[in-house]
Amino acid sequence: AKITILISVSYLAQQYFIDQTIDQMEFFKKFAIAAVVPLALILAQPDKGSTLIIVGTLLVIGYLSDFDRRVLVTIAVVGFIGFAFLSLKDDYSRARVVTMFNPWADYYGAGYQLAQGFYAFGSGGIFGVGFGFSRQKYSYLPMAHNDFIFAVIGEELGFIGVLGLLAVFGALVWAGFKIARYAPDLTGRLIAAGCTSMFIIQAFVNIGGVLGLLPLSGKPLPFISYGGSTIMSSILMVGLLMSVSRQSRLPETEYDRQRASWSIAEEQDTFDAPGFAGLTMVDGGVGVGMPLPRSSRPKSSAQSSARPSRGVLRSRDDDAPQGRITTDASGRRRIDLGPSASDRLRGNNRARR
Repeated sequence: AKITILISVSYLAQQYFIDQTIDQMEFFKKFAIAAVVPLALILAQPDKGSTLIIVGTLLVIGYLSDFDRRVLVTIAVVGFIGFAFLSLKDDYSRARVVTMFNPWADYYGAGYQLAQGFYAFGSGGIFGVGFGFSRQKYSYLPMAHNDFIFAVIGEELGFIGVLGLLAVFGALVWAGFKIARYAPDLTGRLIAAGCTSMFIIQAFVNIGGVLGLLPLSGKPLPFISYGGSTIMSSILMVGLLMSVSRQSRLPETEYDRQRASWSIAEEQDTFDAPGFAGLTMVDGGVGVGMPLPRSSRPKSSAQSSARPSRGVLRSRDDDAPQGRITTDASGRRRIDLGPSASDRLRGNNRARR
């Protein structure tokens, strides 16, 4: 549902803000079908964690689409108030909020999992107990392979390992928004930014819950937690990022400008570079600065007065055929450098015989 909502809303934004093929009323109707109805169904499950992730992603999409900032702020404030109300409405949700502030108040009840996660972090220290040597994951910490995998990482790899994992997520965010920056159109930009936002918001919700900064939501850590659906959705979003990256338009560099300026001169066979004034290429010669093939070099000093071999530069006053500019079957202009090296070698072998 998250990926479907993301793609649908990104395409609607392209139609409304850039292409202007739909009016405002049609935009809101399609937005309600593509985003509001699925969000209402997700919230009715209830799944407040997924709702928070999707709403946060939609706010990022609205911001990048140059949507009215006052409307976005209003939606964010109303959404925060509504989320707080829903979190305090039910008993189990209220227990999660209370446990967030003091898990030891109900150590053997709602606060047990969070307290065991704190013990895991405390056991890890700075450098950890070693990869694979966690003790909390053996029936002490509930859902150690899924919701609380971050606590196991803190125990096994320590504070250094936690910082390394956060650095990896930071690199993912940087790469994702860089792809969004150079996307070919608004749809690609919003898809790339939306996928990146989903990654970082979901990681923030999971890590915040494990550290006691947010109520526990049960959302897995992207790419790390065990689970088929979360891994599949993460891989699909990475595929969307790669698809947008392949179509990206990077800024032109000096190398690109130099490469674009390389073209065949119109009937120009004279070298104007310093040190080559007044020289022309003999028919079949190679480019300036390129090593001459062994078969193209003079065989002895006795041949110096004869006609130069292929690939030797001589004065333009000499009456010798020059490199020909031809057009191939596809219409591209080429410089005909004469027979290939293998043909010249066969010719030399026949001459020796």
